Amino acid sequence: MRPLTEEELEIFFKKLGEYIGPNVKFLIDRPEDPWVFRMIDLRVYYMSEVIAKLAGNIGREELMQ
Repeated sequence: MRPLTEEELEIFFKKLGEYIGPNVKFLIDRPEDPWVFRMIDLRVYYMSEVIAKLAGNIGREELMQ
């Protein structure tokens, strides 16, 4: 699991904007509970920042079991 690069973010938001339009801002602007986009293989996941930090402490082998 890794953060998206600038180029990947640009492509992702462009495609996401085609599907949900101006509502993209509601995914990004969440000051009370920040959420992040993370990439695993070729999929982008939208998850709580707290969960992303916790998942970073678990090895890939343990997650796969």
